[in-house]
Amino acid sequence: MKLFLLFFILLVSEAYAQQGEKCSRDYAQRAYSRLKQMPIKDKTMHCALSCDLSNKCTSGVSAVLGIAKEVYDVFGQGNAEWADLAADFNGIRLSKYGVARTANQCLISCSALYEPK
Repeated sequence: MKLFLLFFILLVSEAYAQQGEKCSRDYAQRAYSRLKQMPIKDKTMHCALSCDLSNKCTSGVSAVLGIAKEVYDVFGQGNAEWADLAADFNGIRLSKYGVARTANQCLISCSALYEPK
């Protein structure tokens, strides 16, 4: 059952990811790698990545990838947290409501939410 669920999520994620060149798995990996190198909190990274992916792809793609990552954490070696999903959806909201339109604006806006002042 776990394997089937993981396969289903990966299949759905791949279908969403094929929505265009600007919304590629490579782009998501590069964005994640760029954020991973920064000294930011985990929730800031979730928020900023989801915001950026929502701008480049769609909010649906960003949501599916965020949920898929947490489900993977449940069955894998990660640490699944509801707070991670909340940060993902905060990032999607920043994009959807036009607060952050670029990767840098996403990072700045998410840092304001999750980084100590």
